[in-house]
Amino acid sequence: MSTPAGWYDDGSGRQRWWDGQQWTENFAPETPAVPAPPYAAPGAYPAPTGGGYPAAAGNYSSAPASPPASGPSIVGWIALGAAVLGFITVCIPPILGVGWFLLATAFVLSIIAFFLRGKKWAPIVAICLSVVGAIVGAIIAFVILTAAFVTAVDEYSPPTPLPSISADADDESDADAGATGDRPSTDEVAEGLRVIVGAQGATGYENDTIPCLAQELVDNPDVSDETLSAIALGEGDFGDSTGALEFATGLSEAVVVCAPDLQ
Repeated sequence: MSTPAGWYDDGSGRQRWWDGQQWTENFAPETPAVPAPPYAAPGAYPAPTGGGYPAAAGNYSSAPASPPASGPSIVGWIALGAAVLGFITVCIPPILGVGWFLLATAFVLSIIAFFLRGKKWAPIVAICLSVVGAIVGAIIAFVILTAAFVTAVDEYSPPTPLPSISADADDESDADAGATGDRPSTDEVAEGLRVIVGAQGATGYENDTIPCLAQELVDNPDVSDETLSAIALGEGDFGDSTGALEFATGLSEAVVVCAPDLQ
């Protein structure tokens, strides 16, 4: 006849758990010995021995304590996964908002998992990843917003207007140029022209004809400033063929206007 499972005295004076087949390693707390049930038939229960079957004793219903958890809780694993995924997505600008949402979720779950049974390393790592990821996301968002602001300012800023040049300004520039001596005046050209005409012994040039010729030479755009300066100095030898040609052509055109009889 097999003895049912329960707490029995193993012969050492302590209550030990009998699983129905053999002794286990579980001992009951120290309690006064429970006497054997009255009127027990001889041989109904095995006699107490050092390592054999348990003696008749009270049956305690308490079971052995459950072993501690061997890993993080399921909430801790979820928090860690959300933190890793959020850290990755927060580095991608188009889905930056999704990354922040995952990091916030991971932070809350890691706090909950920290107070649950299980290993604590998973929620601790999740907290660290969520905090660092939030900082990285903030930096990326700041860079994106700054670049967008600079681009918008460059696109919508009005162009700087160029200064307009009026006809009056052109006239003033020409007057200033004449005042500074870039192009000789009519009187200067007339004085030089008298010297040249006298040196060459030309006849027919009246005193009133010379100023008219000088005015035509000054107004002629084909006569350069250098050629006019040479005329104003009374130099008949212009030093190059270009100046001599300008003087001859300009003087011929001026004669047509001022002294047609000299043609």
